[in-house]
Amino acid sequence: MYDALRDARSYKVALDPLEALRRMRDGDSRLASGGFNPEILKILEENWEEVEQLWSRATPIPEPGEAQAVFAFEGTRQEGKMT
Repeated sequence: MYDALRDARSYKVALDPLEALRRMRDGDSRLASGGFNPEILKILEENWEEVEQLWSRATPIPEPGEAQAVFAFEGTRQEGKMT
C-alpha cells in the first residue's frame, strides 16, 4: 500500500512519505481507517526516513515528463505498453 500511495499513477499524484503513512493510519475518502496493523504502522512511522530511503532505492523515480508504463506479468491483465 505504501508504494501505491507514494508512486504517481495516471489517475493520481504521488503522496509524500508522511502523508502516505497518515492515510494508511487514518484513512481517507477511498481508504478505510484501521485496515492495517497499528503496531506495524507505528514502526513504519517511527522509522519513516529509513523506509523512504529503502523505497527510493527500490523504486525508480522518473524525470518530469518521462513516459511511464505498467507492464503486466505473464497471466495478468496488461495495464500499459511502451511503444
